[in-house]
Amino acid sequence: MKRAGILFFVLLFASSMFVSAENEPQFKNELNMAIDILKMHRTFSVNDTSKQQVEQTYQFVAPTPVDDPEPREIKAYPNPCMYSMKVTGINPGDELIVYNSVGQVVFTKIAEYSEETIDVSGFDPGIYVLAIINSKEIDKIDFIK
Repeated sequence: MKRAGILFFVLLFASSMFVSAENEPQFKNELNMAIDILKMHRTFSVNDTSKQQVEQTYQFVAPTPVDDPEPREIKAYPNPCMYSMKVTGINPGDELIVYNSVGQVVFTKIAEYSEETIDVSGFDPGIYVLAIINSKEIDKIDFIK
């Protein structure tokens, strides 16, 4: 009932205005204000009762929320590491890629479990980036060898 009352008021307000050379800008501003009020309603019509009979139908669709994926709790430890690094919180099928400080790929693996171990004993000392890639996102973890 409240929705119908608002709709009736706004349509009555918009249709009671007559457009002339003097009040056309004011009418357009008030009509736009009325349309803004009605944006909460799905469909409505506005009739312009000036010299030209014009009917405009506006369709507003309420926005739908975007499903943001829950952030993953991926952990890589120990950091710094010497021989191996354990990665937890991943999904089977995720791709694990380790890049050195100049961007070269030094290790790659497809995860089979939710916890994986990366052998870093053959890596030179330095700073590395572990990228965990799946079909929806890329997570990055910096670590030191």
